Amino acid sequence: MTTWQLVTDLWRFDSPAWLIAFVALVLYLWAFGVRLSAHLAAFVVATVIFLLATVSPIAVLADGYLFSAHIVQHLLLLLLIPPLLIASLPRDRVAAALQRHGTRFIQDTFGRAPMSWMFGLGIMWLWHIPPLCSASVTSTPVYVLQCATLLLAGFAFYWPVMNPVKSERLSPPGAIVYLFTGCLGCTLLGVLLTFAPVSACPIYMHPVDTLGVMPLLQQRWQMTHAADQQIGGLMMWVPACMIYLAAILVITRRWLAEGSAVTAGRGSHGIG
Repeated sequence: MTTWQLVTDLWRFDSPAWLIAFVALVLYLWAFGVRLSAHLAAFVVATVIFLLATVSPIAVLADGYLFSAHIVQHLLLLLLIPPLLIASLPRDRVAAALQRHGTRFIQDTFGRAPMSWMFGLGIMWLWHIPPLCSASVTSTPVYVLQCATLLLAGFAFYWPVMNPVKSERLSPPGAIVYLFTGCLGCTLLGVLLTFAPVSACPIYMHPVDTLGVMPLLQQRWQMTHAADQQIGGLMMWVPACMIYLAAILVITRRWLAEGSAVTAGRGSHGIG
């Protein structure tokens, strides 16, 4: 098998993830309409990333072949899809709905920053306990549970920062500290994975090569288990923090822009 064949052939076309993505898109269009907008674009991108995480060669290699692919899958599910899903919600309509009594539990559940922070980081650490990591590869129910909890944890983590109800979001300084400490949590886990003297996920030590890809991985890619784990740790360390840093930069830019607008408004009022 060549690298090109791996990229083009290793797709799970029989996976229920395709149906989940289709139903989610239909429900979104039914709830918010078909009008082209940035919200719809965010949802479509989130759906594409979900498919990359669950049915693409990334998912296939994560299924017992490469620990680094397993980490990529986690980063997609935990750090990229949830903020896109929140961004896809039409702010005014969702904010109005969240003010109703019947949906208040959403704000009460996800709006508490300390709990959301601990849940978001805790789930990420939990699934890298070696026995649980291996179980997520060997057991389909555990794998489904893992994917669901990663998505939910990511949603909970980002909610205090991106809450559609602006008055209930963290303040810009609070959001910056919140995201920065999240970056530190990823960094610590990444360092532990990179320099761990033992396997972080033993199932990847001896892959069962039912697809015939190991010659490519071991001979052409020179991918030993130790190198694979180090790459996975570095990906948890660097790219994950870059995502947090990007969010911090966006919040800082908006904070400065709002401050400038307030200053300009006061100046105009004074001149008048």
